[in-house]
Amino acid sequence: NDTTLVAVFDEPLDSSLAAQPLHYTVDKNINTPTTALVRPPLFSEVILSLPTPLQAGIVYQLTVNGITDCAGNPLSYQSKVRTGLPAPVTAPSIVINEVLFNPPPNGYDYIELYNRGKAIADLQELYIANRLATGNLSNISMLSHAPLLFFPGDYLVITANSGWLKQQYPLPHPVNILQLSSLPSLPDDKGTLVLADRQGNIIDELHY
Repeated sequence: NDTTLVAVFDEPLDSSLAAQPLHYTVDKNINTPTTALVRPPLFSEVILSLPTPLQAGIVYQLTVNGITDCAGNPLSYQSKVRTGLPAPVTAPSIVINEVLFNPPPNGYDYIELYNRGKAIADLQELYIANRLATGNLSNISMLSHAPLLFFPGDYLVITANSGWLKQQYPLPHPVNILQLSSLPSLPDDKGTLVLADRQGNIIDELHY
């Protein structure tokens, strides 16, 4: 929310270092958090309380320095990440930009989204589905079971096998791949994909 950030790491942290607010900074005059709470039992998430509320429509940068994992390894070069307040998604701010519905043998389908709006979206609020000939939605998949920010101007590829995708295509930003356990059906001859929000409002729809 506007006064709380959750920084998520891919390894358990040295909690004594990670709990020190001075290791975190948010730009645009937000500065250092007032508290940093390392969340047990995995110790891979840090809840940061901010001294100044975030403003809607602004992309901030969180910088992390001087912390290590439990083995004493320092952060990699990726110590800066974007953050900000997500806003409700409205059509046509996010579009279905490209679909691979007929992959090579032993390959996997993918769906590419593009955020062409000005607001940060939370992928936890979005669903991808098929539309049947009856008009009803089916094969509905939630894009993320945890808050996950999708920034203006970014692309996102959704697939059932991110490893195969990385091997087949040049990806300048591999972090923008979202692997789901299953995708909506993408028949080779024709189909319909729908991007909707939690309330069932249609954000975009693609017939191919």
